Amino acid sequence: MSNITIRPMEPEDWNAVSEIYSEGIATEHATFQTTCPPYTAWDAFHIKECRLVILDGGELAGWAALRRVDPRWCYRGVAEVSIYVGEKFRGRGLGSRLLTALCEESEKEGYWTLHSTVLQDNTASLGLHTKCGFRWWAAGAHRPGLSWPLAGHLPDGAPCQSRRACGATK
Repeated sequence: MSNITIRPMEPEDWNAVSEIYSEGIATEHATFQTTCPPYTAWDAFHIKECRLVILDGGELAGWAALRRVDPRWCYRGVAEVSIYVGEKFRGRGLGSRLLTALCEESEKEGYWTLHSTVLQDNTASLGLHTKCGFRWWAAGAHRPGLSWPLAGHLPDGAPCQSRRACGATK
C-alpha cells in the first residue's frame, strides 16, 4: 500500500476537493447536491476545525468535513458528516480511515453526535458508516423530507448517527 497521510484540509486543496466532490455528485448516489459550489460558499457552510483530507502517495484521494446542523446552543455538539473518496481510490479502505479520523477529530472539538443521510442505493457509503459505528434509525423506510428529485427519480435517504463520548464543547 502507498504512503497514506491524513491532515487538515487547506484552502489550497480546493481544486482537488471540488474535483472529488464533483465525481460524487455525478454518480447521483452521493448527495442531493447537483453542482459543486464555489469555495466561498462551501467554506461558509462547513466547520473550520473538522476538515480533513487523505493523501495516497502524496495525491489527494478524499476529504471529509462537518457542518453544524443547527445554530442553537443546545445543538452545539451535533454535526452532519460529508465524506468523499476519489473514483480511482475507492475500494482501498481509505474512506474508513478518513471517517475514523474525522470522528476522532470531532470528539477533540467537543462534538458528541455525528449524523449523516446516505442515499439508500449508495451501498459503499452505507457499509462505510456501518463499519465506523454509525447506527441506522430509518433504513429501508421512505422518509418524506429526506428525498429530492434527482435526474427524474426520487432516491430515499437513510439517516444514521454516531453518538460519541460527551464532553466539554466549544
